[in-house]
Amino acid sequence: MSHRAEGHDNAARYAVMRYASEKDAVGKQYAGTWQQVVALLDKREIRPEKSGKAFAPVQMKAGATRSKDNVLAIYMAVADVDTEGEKEKASGRVLSVSKRAPTLEELRPRVQSYAWTAYSSHWHEPQQGVVKYRIVFPLTRPCTLAEWPQVWEGLNVLLGGHCDRACRDAARLYYLPSCPADAAADAFCETNDGKLLDPDTLIELARRSPTQQPVVRTDGNPQGLPALASLPETPEQIERVKAMLAMIPADCGYQQWRNIVWSIAATGWRCAEELAREWSQTAPQKFEESEYHNVYRSFKPGGGVGFRTLVYHAMCAGWVDSIGPGGASGLPGASSGDIRNGEEFAKLHRDKLLFVDETRDLLKFEAGTGWVVAPPGEADVAAKTVVKHLCVNATERWKAAPDDAQARRFMNEVQRSSRLQGVRAMIEMAKSEPGMTVRLHELDADPMLFGVRNGVLDLRTGKLRAPSPSLRVTKRCPVEYDPSATAPTFDAFIQRITRGTPALAPFLQRLAGYVLTGEVSEQCFAFLYGLGRNGKTTFAELLQWLLGDYAVPLPTATLMAEKTDPGAARPDLMLLKGRRLALASELEDGARFAEAAIKAMTGGDTMQARNPYGLYASWTPTHKLMLVGNHKPVISGSDYGMWRRVLLIPFAETIGDSERDDKLNEKLRREGAGVLNWALAGFRGWQQQGLNPPQAVKDAVAVYQSDMDILKQWMDDHVNPVAGAVTATADLYKAYSTWARDAGWKTPMTRIAFGRRLAERGIQLIKGGPGNTKCACGIALNNEGQKAMSRFY
Repeated sequence: MSHRAEGHDNAARYAVMRYASEKDAVGKQYAGTWQQVVALLDKREIRPEKSGKAFAPVQMKAGATRSKDNVLAIYMAVADVDTEGEKEKASGRVLSVSKRAPTLEELRPRVQSYAWTAYSSHWHEPQQGVVKYRIVFPLTRPCTLAEWPQVWEGLNVLLGGHCDRACRDAARLYYLPSCPADAAADAFCETNDGKLLDPDTLIELARRSPTQQPVVRTDGNPQGLPALASLPETPEQIERVKAMLAMIPADCGYQQWRNIVWSIAATGWRCAEELAREWSQTAPQKFEESEYHNVYRSFKPGGGVGFRTLVYHAMCAGWVDSIGPGGASGLPGASSGDIRNGEEFAKLHRDKLLFVDETRDLLKFEAGTGWVVAPPGEADVAAKTVVKHLCVNATERWKAAPDDAQARRFMNEVQRSSRLQGVRAMIEMAKSEPGMTVRLHELDADPMLFGVRNGVLDLRTGKLRAPSPSLRVTKRCPVEYDPSATAPTFDAFIQRITRGTPALAPFLQRLAGYVLTGEVSEQCFAFLYGLGRNGKTTFAELLQWLLGDYAVPLPTATLMAEKTDPGAARPDLMLLKGRRLALASELEDGARFAEAAIKAMTGGDTMQARNPYGLYASWTPTHKLMLVGNHKPVISGSDYGMWRRVLLIPFAETIGDSERDDKLNEKLRREGAGVLNWALAGFRGWQQQGLNPPQAVKDAVAVYQSDMDILKQWMDDHVNPVAGAVTATADLYKAYSTWARDAGWKTPMTRIAFGRRLAERGIQLIKGGPGNTKCACGIALNNEGQKAMSRFY
């Protein structure tokens, strides 16, 4: 996969030292874009041993040997995540596991917002419980040798303490991807789109880490914080702790889970044990009552874990403390005002509402459905609940002490917040709170998650997952997933429209399965071609219906060559964001493909467009183009980059009047769940063999390409090969232009393109005619060509 990081300067270059092997002491210095780095790490070598080509993400002193003292700057942060255990001395292969490493899926929530590429190490053998992989993060700036120890420690904190500490040297050499032949099926390389990782952020994480903070006093309170006696067991403080816990996933690593349980125990509250139990039970697959009981009872004040440990992990997860120790939750105080109100908005509505940066949309999470576009005014409704919450608390304070000056200030602050300006300001401030705003590329970003009416289908495992705010799935298809559903009418329909070419049926099934995903690795577009009444439109429209929110009708003009303003708004391109199928139809006879645009839309590189409101957006494409038509648009020339993308699917059957069913579309949609299962079977087939077009498709493309070779057709009609002949290219072009006009071509080639195509065919062009004009060697116009030339105007 090819992705571009958010905010990433395409011209930014990253220094990389490349080594022939671990024995290469000097290596060679290179510099490349992040996309080039990803391409380097996406190529895997099959070899029996791990020894081989390697790299280091650093700039070295010119000609210097690989040593920490010779490192000038580190351009990328690299983390090795490795299962620990007894190793075979000769190969380094893990023979028995002593400490399990988390999988990439388990670490993903920690790094989902950043740009990175991850690939499995040589001895990655998950079937034997051995997980070994590497994550490479591009940095916003190179870090110095002096900064690197803290940068690495911060990276370790970000990844939950799971980095291999043996791999923290600044001059560390990392093997390029490889694996034994029998482990290829488990090998992987995955690239994530997101913001660049800032070394200063990592340094701050390292600084705030409990392992680098003052020790805990015997009463369990970290130095630098008020004693826990100043943190009473009040409803407000209990809600504060619950808000912290809500930000931390309970299915984290064992050590982090244990420390958080202990940090809750450190409060000494009567409800502490139940608070810790409720939080732990949010990971039911890991929770065991007996283990929890033993861990909670084993807490020892002064043992190095206190309340600050909980605060630290909550802040790492995005929690912002809206009150100080001992303060009253929900009351405007020392931090009153619009900023504080925005914090309260986020506290009440995080994981319920989500602002989209580029489009200004507001998403709302609905249980049982997932993220949906919120109705107009939803943000105002949410802000009013915050004002009511503030009002209730302020009123209680005022009732308790009506003459208290602070209580009166609280009431005045609530009145100010309830005005239109205060509500608008609260909403704006909430947008900047952690977890309240997303970029487009963060939504529907997992190409293997597919929203359905009853949940989210994980295409990797075939299992149905419950909707969750963290999944960021906003699209869904209009049917429920039912693994037992069948589609007998649809099966008969497929068999009928492919009767003359049986190999098309499984191919269409693989194509449908591929369309379910957000993958664009095939870099092609499907062109369903044939005269009317052959089932192609019914098939395409059913697939579009099945994809639901993932599909979009695409204006035909988007794909056709037309003069456009390069800086103009392109709402048609904006439609493609997050889609998996873009369907165009009604192709005009004689229209010409916009070949550069089609290459861009099927190439996998980041797309960018501007909507009518002037907002630019960029995203990694997930859509597959599909065209339906009775006419073949013109593809000029023999550009391999264009023709390799064409999948011309012939629909040669004709459905007679006696077979026509006016209610067929309705019947097929009633079998939607079964049609989805058919497509899921096609997805599994695509995983096994790719699209693998049958010979009928390949033959149709070959005929299409021959039909589009205009120059060859003209030369067959008007030109003879003549040894020693020298003909002015101007005369040849006159004959060609007349021929093209007579043949009905609306846009003949230009003179420049004509000369270039002659040269591409191996015809030598020289300057040697009268007036030193350009001539073609070895060909001459025949009689028909001479006549055509004379009729040129």
